[in-house]
Amino acid sequence: MWLTIILLPFFPLHQVDAATTGNQVMLVYDSQNKSDEKPHDIDVLQRSLTSMGLNVQTVSQADYHKGMLTSKYQAVITMINWPEVGLTNQDFIHDRARFKGIELHIGQDLTEDESHRLQAAPKKLYQQQLILKSQGSSQVLPFSETLTVFDHLPTSAQRFGQLSPQQNDQPSYPYGLIQGNMGYLPYFEGKGLSLIVALDLMAHLFHRVVSSRPLLTITGVSPYVDLKLLQELGAFLQKNQIPFAISTVTVSDNTELRAYRDFTKVLRRIELDDGVIFMQVPKIGGATAADATLLNQVVDTSLVNLANYQVYPVGLSAPGYWNQDKLLRSASLKKSQAWLLLSNRTPLYLHQDNRSQVSEGKSWLTLSIKSVMSVQKLPSRFDSPTALTVPMPSRKTQLTEIERQITKLPLDWYDPVSEQMKTQIETGGVLIAYDSGQYILNGRDKQITMSTPHLAQQMKQAPATRPLFKGFFKVEGVILLIFFSLVLIVLLIFVRIGRKHYIKKFKSKNGEGVD
Repeated sequence: MWLTIILLPFFPLHQVDAATTGNQVMLVYDSQNKSDEKPHDIDVLQRSLTSMGLNVQTVSQADYHKGMLTSKYQAVITMINWPEVGLTNQDFIHDRARFKGIELHIGQDLTEDESHRLQAAPKKLYQQQLILKSQGSSQVLPFSETLTVFDHLPTSAQRFGQLSPQQNDQPSYPYGLIQGNMGYLPYFEGKGLSLIVALDLMAHLFHRVVSSRPLLTITGVSPYVDLKLLQELGAFLQKNQIPFAISTVTVSDNTELRAYRDFTKVLRRIELDDGVIFMQVPKIGGATAADATLLNQVVDTSLVNLANYQVYPVGLSAPGYWNQDKLLRSASLKKSQAWLLLSNRTPLYLHQDNRSQVSEGKSWLTLSIKSVMSVQKLPSRFDSPTALTVPMPSRKTQLTEIERQITKLPLDWYDPVSEQMKTQIETGGVLIAYDSGQYILNGRDKQITMSTPHLAQQMKQAPATRPLFKGFFKVEGVILLIFFSLVLIVLLIFVRIGRKHYIKKFKSKNGEGVD
């Protein structure tokens, strides 16, 4: 269940973000371009870099000032997200020209210095629909107005993907390239084969090359979904020997009700069907001093409540913007060694710092299966930890379609057991660990059973959360009472004055009549 959290921006931070030397990257973009949904591409790029173990400071060119790009950064990324705006900050352009680290340029507005470092000749393609090909995979790209590609490459250049016109008599060009410590992508799109090839290029450019099997993940799970369909989907995956994960929201109160017991019973069945569980962070909304510590309490209490019913999350799932916010990151993500980074919906920052951190264990970039279905011969492995997601079905027909999509993809799915995945969550004095299929609670191995635990045997709960608006309405009630009391007093004074004035006027008129 989504929870509405009321928070104060002065939430106490108990953990400090520590920057690891050697993995600092600055990402500078020209504009968010909200009218064209381009903030999504920035979000995907941020989550991609996090999955590669890179700490990223994201800066709009409007906020960049001279000297920000220093030698503490391993790399700098220039992202042209809105070509009509382009790169205009001369301070950044000057600092970037002097920078000695790794550089990646995405999009238009390359300088002569950047083209010279690539040792290739830039060429503009106009009004074309191209086909992207890479290692046997291919995808028809959307129609492009203008695209900058490179020709006459040196033999030392690394090529990533190939852009081919639909006409056979036209030349092809590399999609991405690396020359020395300089990389280039003509555009960035947060889906499909374009993203897969971009991940390959960035992994090589930043020396983070891995070969990762995708993690199949069911999103949108909550106590209010059709639990029978969830159980059927889990049984289908177990029968077909497909390891999987679910991302579920939960509750921090009313856990004694039967509905919660039924919900956790299905989650235990998921664990027995070789599925692992990521607990999704609560939804954020509002701010008030009366509930300054509510977020921390909700996360802690929700995890403890699940553990009381033999449901042991292996990590936390959260929208990408939670890793761009100092308060949200410290109060939730830092509790876990494993992160499942979901796409942003409607970000609501509490203390935005745009300094994403890396997990102590593994972070997965999430992509919807739908976003890669148009790729012909989808590669079986990715160059960063990636989770392919399917939404929780609400009808039997949707369940059938999801099962069809999963079986259609010839992928070797990530298996936490065979991959010897190790992770832990520490919260509220409780340590939940996972080690290659074995769950460990406070240092003791735990076996999952389908029986409902007795309440008397449960762990001590985290401090109960107070009613969300209790302090708010109490203060408001006092204020309203004082206000209306003052209004009543003023009205009584005016009534008294008016009465005296009326009586005096009446007596004056009677006196004149007698004379």
